[in-house]
Amino acid sequence: MKIAFLGNCQIANIGFLFRQMAQQKIINAEVLWNKPVFELTNSDYLPLLHSLDAADVIYVNYHDTYHGMYATNHLSKYFNFKIVPTLESFVSTPQMGNWSDESVPIPYNFNFIDYRILDMYMRKTDVRQAPDVYDHVKIKEDVIAALLRKSIDKYNERFEKKQVCFNYAPYYSDAMQSDIESYYTVHHPANRHLEWLVNSILADLGIVTRINLDNTMPQLLQQFWPPSLRNTTRKGRYIINGVATGLGTAIKQYYAYFDRLEAKYLESELHKSVYHSISA
Repeated sequence: MKIAFLGNCQIANIGFLFRQMAQQKIINAEVLWNKPVFELTNSDYLPLLHSLDAADVIYVNYHDTYHGMYATNHLSKYFNFKIVPTLESFVSTPQMGNWSDESVPIPYNFNFIDYRILDMYMRKTDVRQAPDVYDHVKIKEDVIAALLRKSIDKYNERFEKKQVCFNYAPYYSDAMQSDIESYYTVHHPANRHLEWLVNSILADLGIVTRINLDNTMPQLLQQFWPPSLRNTTRKGRYIINGVATGLGTAIKQYYAYFDRLEAKYLESELHKSVYHSISA
């Protein structure tokens, strides 16, 4: 069986895991592609199409027209895709997000915007005092509950409308009850969530093997991890692009980046953010 994986960092890592299982003869399969969309260049187009053409099954995350010739709706005209749910959680680290305007670049070393740091920047909190007050945020639990319900309904709806091939809603709901912070950022879940997706794909392929990622390997998507707003765990810690910079360095980097943008834009984006909606 020849398999291709095309999507974000989640499906790319799952493709990597499938390659490992194939090499170790755990499964009888060959992985033809797992390079993520955000790394693709024009030179990848031909080898990608060749790989997709040779694959018996192709698992993808949905990518919209912003991604041009790599958009799901474009490529699905020529290939049969199985669209898996994009795993997201807006309640685990609610201070993390992206700009609403994708055309505004975020420096590569960030990947995400820390809206708590933006809030302190807009309040003109001294950069030397900011690490001490970072977690001084009161969270509106009713808003968190509403966001959680909205996400669960979204996962159910997409499955019922056959927009994705697996229903993430039951697992996500249970996982958030046991550990609401089991995501490192909006799109970077802990291994236990990737394990659910891997095992869903294995079952879909008719492979009886099941894997346990949570206790057997390092966290695959822990490259970016801010401190908690709910308690003092990880106080002062910060991971950016896999580097444990510490909160003080992270704040200085963000402040320097915000200095380059217009205050009106920053204020508008802050007010649109999940962080603004959940913080009292």
